[in-house]
Amino acid sequence: MKDFQTVATFNVAHEIMVLKSILDHEGIPYLFQNENLIAVDPLASFAYGGINLKVHPNDIEKVKEILDNLNSNLKIVFETSIKFCKSISLEKITMKKLLFFFLFLVSVTAFSQSKEEFTEEKVDVVAQFPEGIQVFRSVFAKNIKVNKIKGKGIFRTELIFIVERDGTISGIKAKGDNESFNQEAIKALKKIKTKWRPAKVNGVDVRSYYKFPSTANI
Repeated sequence: MKDFQTVATFNVAHEIMVLKSILDHEGIPYLFQNENLIAVDPLASFAYGGINLKVHPNDIEKVKEILDNLNSNLKIVFETSIKFCKSISLEKITMKKLLFFFLFLVSVTAFSQSKEEFTEEKVDVVAQFPEGIQVFRSVFAKNIKVNKIKGKGIFRTELIFIVERDGTISGIKAKGDNESFNQEAIKALKKIKTKWRPAKVNGVDVRSYYKFPSTANI
């Protein structure tokens, strides 16, 4: 985990409870630096610089997206919690129960967000590059820096990414037998700024996974 980078910092241990579950669900390796120290001594949070969430560089964009979804859900959760409190007698509820209710709502809304990505098999219309897949292949190939790929031979990788509802892409990963080729493929894809046409389900734009295989003959 020496290559992991900090993407967020939290002040108290309970802030990361829901986030841990989401990261585990998404299969994203992570490290919460200083977690145990601050759990034992919460008042020392500022002295240690808080609890730092560290992830692999390849997962940074996906984790930032998860954090954005969590933050956007907090307003909904807060409003729901207020309505809940108004509907009952505060004398009958403890802070522990209220915190549990709050975390439960965050969990439900967060997981509903994380499961909104569709596979190609589950959409009515798959995501498409506006100028066609052949143009995409050509632009992608031009962006690959062959001299950065280590080794000799035929290497294969498969890029997996999410086409968002607005046509941007996120959560880029590469699975192949040559790590240098994997990284160059990710960089080449990120250089393409043209927005995609998102997938559709029942006529509505949805987030969807897209797989793009690539081969390099060095």
